[in-house]
Formats: sequence, C-alpha cells, structure tokens
Amino acid sequence: MRYLLSEYVNPWVCGRIAFRPAVADPAKPFQRLSDWRARSGAFVVMWLSVPYLGVSGVVDDLLSNSSYNLAAGAFYTIAVVSAYWVVAQPLPQDKAYQVRSSLQRAGLSFVVTIALGLAVRTEVFTVPGIGWLLAIWSVIFALSMMWHCLRWVFGASDAHPLLGPIVTTMTAFTALAIDQILDTGGDKRPANLQTLIDMGALASVCLLAAIEFFYISYKLGKEPSSLPLRDPLSVHTPRRPKHLGYGLPHPPERPTHRHRHSPPVHVGPDAPMNKLAIFGAAGVIICWPASLVLGIWALRQIARTGERGRWLAILAVASSAATMLTICMATAYVK
Repeated sequence: MRYLLSEYVNPWVCGRIAFRPAVADPAKPFQRLSDWRARSGAFVVMWLSVPYLGVSGVVDDLLSNSSYNLAAGAFYTIAVVSAYWVVAQPLPQDKAYQVRSSLQRAGLSFVVTIALGLAVRTEVFTVPGIGWLLAIWSVIFALSMMWHCLRWVFGASDAHPLLGPIVTTMTAFTALAIDQILDTGGDKRPANLQTLIDMGALASVCLLAAIEFFYISYKLGKEPSSLPLRDPLSVHTPRRPKHLGYGLPHPPERPTHRHRHSPPVHVGPDAPMNKLAIFGAAGVIICWPASLVLGIWALRQIARTGERGRWLAILAVASSAATMLTICMATAYVK
C-alpha cells in the first residue's frame, strides 16, 4: 500500500503506518476493554498524582513508564514470537508474514529508541530552527510509536491469538521491576499511594490478560483441530455402489486419509517424548519467557498427540511463573 508524502510528514500518522498492524481491529471485545482500562487508569493516576508531582511530573512519569513497557514488550515479543516461529514450522504463508511483521515492529522500535537517545546525547535537538522542529516531530512520532506498539502488542496476537496476553503479562511484570530498580527516590508521592498505583495497574493488566488467554483457549478448543481424534489406523470408506451401471464393475476403492488437522496419536509407555516439553524445561535458566510459551504449547500438543513429557511441560510453566513472581517480589524491596 502506498501512502502520500503528507502522511509521512505528519509524525503521528507516520508512527501509525510503521507500528500499527494491518489487521488491527479496534472493535474487538478485549481491545475495547484494554482501551477502557488504559484510559481510565491514566485518568486515575493523574488525578491521584497531580497534587504531589504537578502536571509536568505526571507526564514525565507516564512517559518513563511507557518507555519501560516499550522496551520490555519489544524484548518479549522478539523472544516469544521467535520461539513460536521455530516450534510451529511449517507456517502458512499468511501466518509467516504476520510473524515477520511482528518481529520487524519490535526490532524497529529498538532502533528508533536508540536513535532518539543518541540524538538527545549529541544535542541535535538544540540546534535553533531545524533542531527544534526535528525535536517536536520526534517527540510526537515517539508517542505514536508507544501508543500503537503497546496497544496492539507489536502484532504478536496476529501471529497467534495466545501470544498477545502472554507478552502483555510479561511486559507488565518486567516494566514494574525496571521502574523499581531505576527509582532514585525522587518521587514525592507517599509510599502507600505509589504502591497502590503500581499494584493496581499490574493487577488490572494481568487480570484482563488472563481472562483473554482462557477465553481464547476455550474458543480454540472448540475448533475442529482440537476435537477428539479418531484412531489413526482406522480409515473411513464411504458406502458406494458396487457397479456404476451397464454392468461395469466399480474401480477398486482407496481408503481416504484421516482429517488433515489430526496429528498422530501415541498411546502407551513407548510413546515418544514431546520435544517442546524438553526445550521448555531446559530453557527456564536461559530464557524463562520462551520457556513459559514452550511449556503452554507443549501441554496443548500433548493433549492432542498423547506424547510423554506432560510433567516436564508443567515444570516449565511453573518454573517460569515462579521466576516472574520472584522478580516482581524482589524488586518491591529494592527501595
């Protein structure tokens, strides 16, 4: 799709072109709930914080939190979507395109953030005239990038619907941890008010992500690909007449293949070990976000195929969740 030059000159529109997924649908139920939660949460935070920080302080706090969310979200999007790309091969052409687009958005957000940081350090924006105009354009573009990247989770849900809630939850925990670690004590708000704001935002994000995750899992479980499978050795031979007419015999019948979505079913102690469960259990130490995704994926795959490794998958999910909770609780005592 081609865009007019005026659309690239407008920084907000340019950010929307670069970072909003092409299939983004703001009318989706959970997208509406997420928008309502974000806007109402921002209003509550401003209402509670303005008496202590002032308007400029609140804006700085919101921008810093958004930058933490952007960095964490880009990292987890690259990790989780890359893991999905590896384990879900071969992917259909449209899904492969969505995966590549999501990775490109996450990588581009990193590049833009680094470029803006270098521009600030080199004092490019302090040049009279062109520097000021470039600074205004860059600030609006950065706001557009944050808004569209965080609102659509870098398009991770387009690769697979379950990836969006997973990335959102990981991003919320990590952004809170980064905020606690980098806190220099300059926040003038009371400690109990700051804790209420942080924990309230984290709880609302995680609750909405959990509801979306289980709802999507239920909907996916109703699809034909997740229905109980037949015995792979049994075939379906339709009842057909023995003769086609005029005394000619019917050609030999060939057994039809089983459903194209049905994976092989393995039963008994000789069933093979699920590879995703092995990678998930082994990846807890290396990258626990990817281990969490692999563990959940392995549980769904084992339920369909009957492979061994269910306890390894549960171990991967439990260890990753415990790691996430430990990081969050540890950063609460950094102060």
